[in-house]
Amino acid sequence: MWISHASRAPRPMGLVMAAAGSLALSLTALSPVSRCCAADKNEPVATNEHAADGRERPEFFPAIPKSDQKILAVLEQPTKMDFVDMPLQDAITYLADYHGIAMQLDTPSLEDVGRGSDTPVTLNVDGVSLRSGLALLLADYDLTAVVQHDVLLVTTQTTADSILLTRAYPVSDFAETKDTSYDALVDAITSCVKPHTWRESGGPGEIRVVPGAGAVVILQTREVHDQVLTLLRALRAAQEFRHGE
Repeated sequence: MWISHASRAPRPMGLVMAAAGSLALSLTALSPVSRCCAADKNEPVATNEHAADGRERPEFFPAIPKSDQKILAVLEQPTKMDFVDMPLQDAITYLADYHGIAMQLDTPSLEDVGRGSDTPVTLNVDGVSLRSGLALLLADYDLTAVVQHDVLLVTTQTTADSILLTRAYPVSDFAETKDTSYDALVDAITSCVKPHTWRESGGPGEIRVVPGAGAVVILQTREVHDQVLTLLRALRAAQEFRHGE
């Protein structure tokens, strides 16, 4: 699925901090990073690494709100679904009660694609994570779920793709000297992580280097952010391996 404040708009705009209070979480983050880079099976969870001087180094800023952390944790819990032509609203109500979280249908977005609260859904799974179960349940209808405004919102993939958030990733550990260019890192990110989603390719995503902060600032969907985090972790692992040779 930290927090940046999410904004909706695939229309052209500069790199901006979005308005308060939501975190986009796309269930499609289960897919590989791209042909260039392989993603973890489970969604990345932000951690604090330790820099060379022993200080904790957050993987990105701002941090995830506790209310969103709870929902993200629940998404990894095992679930049980035994639905046969059950109305979508009833299925969502069951899952919300079963897992003790707030879930809601984005009715206007669903109606835009000819779906409704009475759309019948069928799925029989037991023991898979709630994230995987929802992905299986919703994929055939081009629906997904996002964490937004403290609820798990079931919406269309198109709507989810329009919810953007801004994160700043500390990357000074990739610089060999103070004058090191971050061009290679930016190129790796924009070439290997959903290349079509960046501004240069006509997508909504933006990436900017802020040398004074030793950071890259990225405006993207939650799915892309998760894959950027996976790539940065892989690069740090490769860096540690090189230093250990």
